[in-house]
Amino acid sequence: MLHLRPGVREVFWPWLERTHPELVERYRGLYTRSSAAKEYRTRIEAFVTARRRAAWARHGRPPPPAAWRGRPGDERPPVTADPGATGGVHDGVAPAAGEQLSLL
Repeated sequence: MLHLRPGVREVFWPWLERTHPELVERYRGLYTRSSAAKEYRTRIEAFVTARRRAAWARHGRPPPPAAWRGRPGDERPPVTADPGATGGVHDGVAPAAGEQLSLL
């Protein structure tokens, strides 16, 4: 997912137009603001959650990092639990055909 805040937006759009002109119309539809629409973000998160669960089932869960590696003063703990396991709305639904993830 992108977050096209001021400063990033001015660099990103010219780069996209130059390197991937076939995606410009699609991305302009998705990113009318700094972020894509909530429905799209939710579908992407569900897709990633499902793929992470599948990878953990095949290869085991990676050990948590020794310490938080975020910004100085930001002391949030690392993610060690599966957010989808708490009864959330994420059910592993993959994005529709032709969505941004087709690039991955």
